[in-house]
Amino acid sequence: MRLFRSVGFSAAAATTVLLGAALFGAMLLLPLYYQVDRGEAALGGGLLIASQGIGAALVMPVSGRLTDRIGGGRVTLFGISEMTPATVSLVGAGPTSSYTCLAVLLVRGIGFGCSMMAAMASPYAVLRRDQVPEATSVLSTLQRAGGSIGTALLAVVPSDQAGAVLGSGAADGGVRQTLSPTVRAQVAAPLVTAFGNTFWCAVGPLLLALIPVSVLAMAERRERDAPDVRKLETVAT
Repeated sequence: MRLFRSVGFSAAAATTVLLGAALFGAMLLLPLYYQVDRGEAALGGGLLIASQGIGAALVMPVSGRLTDRIGGGRVTLFGISEMTPATVSLVGAGPTSSYTCLAVLLVRGIGFGCSMMAAMASPYAVLRRDQVPEATSVLSTLQRAGGSIGTALLAVVPSDQAGAVLGSGAADGGVRQTLSPTVRAQVAAPLVTAFGNTFWCAVGPLLLALIPVSVLAMAERRERDAPDVRKLETVAT
């Protein structure tokens, strides 16, 4: 708990929790949207969200170098600024939305590649070397906790709303298996409303994350401007 005395570490920890909730929760929701509302097979739904992973893979090497050069706070802030409008655009995705328009997932992946790794790497710039092992454990735990919370939330909300649209049988996890193509065409519009409302729940943590990441960016700036006492202490040790 002594690690949280550092403003930079506390801000990075809060950012990591909120990003975990927004990112991993949506990663569950997107395949469900393709399978339940669009009638895609599991393989097809997975391939359709591959652009998000491609965007993250393309930008991660660049974001790593930028984190070393200008600090993880500013890189994470840019990533969240990319992810938020991309996630908002998913709110309006409907049963007949063009798959080309849904390529916005590539932009979301770029934001993901800039934000998560930079947020987890940035605290190490404000910690002593002997604090790094503890910080690694804490940040990994917080990331998984945030992801679990986001996944649970974004699984319950569409299930509850789908149950309201289709009846109690829709909440048993077997929506796609129990709907014929004819029935799916009839309930596609109400279902997409349920998914749209749930995507708003993914936008919320991203907006909240703007607060701690801004604090993190300011803490890094103060760290760069102040005399490097931390390095002198490390050398003395």
